[in-house]
Amino acid sequence: MAVAFYTHGAKPAIEELSTVRELAKEYEGVVRFAAVNADEGLRTVDYLGILCVPTIILFQKQKIVDRIVGLISREALGKRLEEDLRRLL
Repeated sequence: MAVAFYTHGAKPAIEELSTVRELAKEYEGVVRFAAVNADEGLRTVDYLGILCVPTIILFQKQKIVDRIVGLISREALGKRLEEDLRRLL
């Protein structure tokens, strides 16, 4: 599962959400995607140690296996996801 953390006030995070939505369609049935508004999920943000948005965390079996902090291009995010999938599957 990949979870994208954003806030409405952070333009880069909002931009990255469109990329996450595209990848969710592309990887449907392989990876589940979710988006969490960091302003509304403060306990989760604190628990996961998220210091800035955008942040994407990839989980497998409830464990963090990758963390991407900051705005990243669609190509770079797709490549990183592919690398993680090869390593994990």
